[in-house]
Amino acid sequence: MQLIKLITASLFVSVGLFFGLAIATELVNPDASSDSKLSTTIGGLTLGLPALSIGSWLLWNGYDQFRQKIEHHSRRINSIFFYLLSLNHGQVKVSDLVKYTQLSQQEAQEFIENKALELNATLERRPDQEIVYHFPSNFF
Repeated sequence: MQLIKLITASLFVSVGLFFGLAIATELVNPDASSDSKLSTTIGGLTLGLPALSIGSWLLWNGYDQFRQKIEHHSRRINSIFFYLLSLNHGQVKVSDLVKYTQLSQQEAQEFIENKALELNATLERRPDQEIVYHFPSNFF
């Protein structure tokens, strides 16, 4: 659906820009009569502005939906992270975050490292080479 919306928006914007270019070309044409310039301007604005407006709105709407989806995903990951903190008394492992969020190992590692810097966590390397992050008790 997003691809169809993007293609449609691109077509509308292209049509709108085409009519704008037609107006500009006619206005700078030294051989064009004033009636020709007027009719091209009116026709171009009548057809070009709605197309450009609809295309721009579709692009903005698609961007806004994408942004909301990213924000929802981020809130979900944060919620799971703080749930794991409370469940494990301030300790979180990357493997736990991977298991509950379906993030990749690298994404979960980056997320926890960023949270550890942000919330002043300490880390402990266990004998099995897994790192456990310890967060201060005021965050869970």
